[in-house]
Amino acid sequence: MTEQKTKDKFDFDFMPYWKKEEQCYQETKVEGKDTYTHKKVSTTWPRDKPQNQIKYESCLQKVKDPDTGKFYEQRDSNGNIIKGTGPKHLVKTIVRIRTNDNKEWL
Repeated sequence: MTEQKTKDKFDFDFMPYWKKEEQCYQETKVEGKDTYTHKKVSTTWPRDKPQNQIKYESCLQKVKDPDTGKFYEQRDSNGNIIKGTGPKHLVKTIVRIRTNDNKEWL
């Protein structure tokens, strides 16, 4: 059970819009004729990956373990994992308050 919790904790998609875009291309059907056989062909619309997606995927390959799919954690000189050094999802919020007399506070 703890293995599943750990996997779900770090299984976060930082770029969900690329999957939505890919799904849109997969759902779009293109019909036409094959130029050689002159038979009717139905396929999906082709999609080239954006440069940012290619860079992001190559970066993920460097920071994730290919066997487990988890992010690498920092290790000490003996090769033991240092607790608390894995990936963290931080959300920082800045709140601006503006009054009627145009004073602002952060």
